[in-house]
Amino acid sequence: MKTQIIQLEPHDDSLSTRDKMGWARASRLILVLPERNKVFQNKLEQELILRHAQKIGAQIAFVTNDRLTKTYAKELSIPTFHTITKATKSEWKNPDSFIFKDQHSLQVHEKYSESTQKIKQLRNSSKPWTNTFIARLFIFSLGVLAVLTLAATLLPSAKITIHPDPIQQKMTFYLTAKPQLEKIRITGEIPITQQTIRVQGEKSRKTTGIITIPLSIAEGEVLLTNLTDHEVDIPLGTIVTTINAPIHRYQITRLGSIPAGAGKTLTLPIKALVAGSSENIPANTIQSIEGALGLEVSAANPANIKGGTDQSAPAVSKVDQEDLFSDLKTELIQQAFQQLSISTGKDDLLLDKDPINISYIRSVFSPALNEPSDTVKLELEIEATFALGSGNNILQLANQLMNANIPKDFQPANTSIQTQCLNAIQKNENNSYSCKMEISRQIIPAIDLEEIQRQVLLQPIHLARQRIQSIYPFQQPVEILMTPSWWNFLPALPMQIAIQTVL
Repeated sequence: MKTQIIQLEPHDDSLSTRDKMGWARASRLILVLPERNKVFQNKLEQELILRHAQKIGAQIAFVTNDRLTKTYAKELSIPTFHTITKATKSEWKNPDSFIFKDQHSLQVHEKYSESTQKIKQLRNSSKPWTNTFIARLFIFSLGVLAVLTLAATLLPSAKITIHPDPIQQKMTFYLTAKPQLEKIRITGEIPITQQTIRVQGEKSRKTTGIITIPLSIAEGEVLLTNLTDHEVDIPLGTIVTTINAPIHRYQITRLGSIPAGAGKTLTLPIKALVAGSSENIPANTIQSIEGALGLEVSAANPANIKGGTDQSAPAVSKVDQEDLFSDLKTELIQQAFQQLSISTGKDDLLLDKDPINISYIRSVFSPALNEPSDTVKLELEIEATFALGSGNNILQLANQLMNANIPKDFQPANTSIQTQCLNAIQKNENNSYSCKMEISRQIIPAIDLEEIQRQVLLQPIHLARQRIQSIYPFQQPVEILMTPSWWNFLPALPMQIAIQTVL
């Protein structure tokens, strides 16, 4: 049995499918359905195809993977296959005769057939000139012309650069920075801004103080008298003292024993417990023995205690510490101010070299006060808080003042404002600061960008340049850059024209 394969396109409907089936010369027709074709997902459409196959005496089968299509085909007993190979090699079951299940389905089918026939007749009778080669060429030319017109409107873009002639706007006013102010005032007042810098350092200097240092120990003899009727042993290191302030203490440097009997005496050597001339005392100054031994023995020095000497040495004095602290603090303040000068912006105004507050974090002298030494060193760490005028506040105030006094028909140029104090900054009694300030900037004639765009729409480049220069006769010529570069006319849309001003 002869089999013919009909490959359907995505745009094929039931009408075009039946036309292709009518040209077939085989008893078995394999309809290869395209993917995403919704025509065969309709059961009625499949019934029409099946009915037409029965009419021409042919069997049909579908090659498809669509589930909905296969479901309706199964209900209509139309064979379905996954591939063309399986469709050609497999045996087909003869489909049942197409019988409408009810009268309503028959009426629907007849109405659908009539509609498709009318559509086909309309197609065949509609303006036959559109099917000629000349007509199709004309329509294609119109499409190309429309695309070119759209491209000519949207694709070209222009960049216009205007060089206006700037002039300088300059004015002076009295600037006052106040500590309690929170925001700028148009009268020329700005709040004081505080900035804290932490610095540390060390410094040494020679000492100028003099102290006396004990050198040798005073020595002498003590006379011990027995107050009892028995012998009294005197231990080594027994302490004898004076009784009047200041108390001087001496120790016995040799063992001894006082014979029994009241009034018996013994002389032993003694030396001062501390060195220095302060322990040299006159005779009969020692009158006491420390401890329980003092109840049995009395003590006295029959001669002067002498031999204690001193020597002078340089030492740290209070003046040394004060001078060193003052010098190092001054250096650290200068160092902090230099750091502040580097860290602040170019428009910030440093109001005072002296800080408005100093916090002392660490201060260590070595050696300490009155300690003997040729030099003294100070390690000092401070936080210095300075007053300054914020550059942002100054520029904001300057901008407000200059905008309020700008000449008519002028606008600010895209340049920065220059500020300068004409005199030294003065510190006032209320802790405010003031100076006479000069501010300046460049301004240019006001340019109506929209008017320029309207004047140059669709104009040749040379004519557009002439129109702009006739409105704004600046010294430097107008520059027009086209994209693409070979295009000689300015765009038709204002949004495709960019205008910038460059000094």
